[in-house]
Amino acid sequence: LLPGGKAFGMYERMRDDPATVAAHFLDMREHGLTTVALISAENDPLGFVDADAAGDLVFKPWDGTSILEINMEAYKDAGFTEPVVWLMTSGRGPIDTLLHYDPEYPSGSITDNKISLADFLPKFKRIVKRIEMHRRDSEVGWPEIIYQPFDEPWGNGINSQNAIPMLRAIKQLNTEMGWNIRTEVNGVNHYRSDIDFRADEGIWARTTDNYKKRVDVLAFHDGPVLQRGVVTRDLMSAWVAYLEQGVHADGKK
Repeated sequence: LLPGGKAFGMYERMRDDPATVAAHFLDMREHGLTTVALISAENDPLGFVDADAAGDLVFKPWDGTSILEINMEAYKDAGFTEPVVWLMTSGRGPIDTLLHYDPEYPSGSITDNKISLADFLPKFKRIVKRIEMHRRDSEVGWPEIIYQPFDEPWGNGINSQNAIPMLRAIKQLNTEMGWNIRTEVNGVNHYRSDIDFRADEGIWARTTDNYKKRVDVLAFHDGPVLQRGVVTRDLMSAWVAYLEQGVHADGKK
């Protein structure tokens, strides 16, 4: 099954062993998946950027050894047909850790020497800019990255407090650089049990303006097709109907 124009894939934690990553991605592709949603874990440093004692960013040369390069090269070689999705943090990610930012305390924490969200965002944006400049190099040939800066912002105050400013920071690069970086949020189906995938207005009509302005793609996870346990006919038909819907009236995938 190779759904044309559909991003159909699994979440996969980034790994730093090229052979393992290549084997996993090839297996996914051979089973019909068209994308991978990469996850950055707290203890998996990105490798292409560091911070000095003052907290200033120090970018390293792209030499093929960073965890992002290993995963993006394997993704490209496996032949996935859709853009890669990158879940940058689920509350404790490598960028947060590097910059001494704790998403639980957006105002900062003096006792733990953590910076505030306001101080974190410009550095976060510089890291995304660095990645995009490299990705867009014609000799690199990486596919599009759809950025998911924070996990499951729906129904969680702290997650929303982080996700919306981070989405805004990424979108600012489009204005500044003339790019068209796309962003994504996930988990809406996890928190909204009342959603009817077959409703004419779709989920987008129920989405707040904070996300409408800054999000290009909605990701539904743990759908009935992949859900462990009993799958009812109603759930299956609803999920298939959603997949067949494809693009919402306003162009959101």
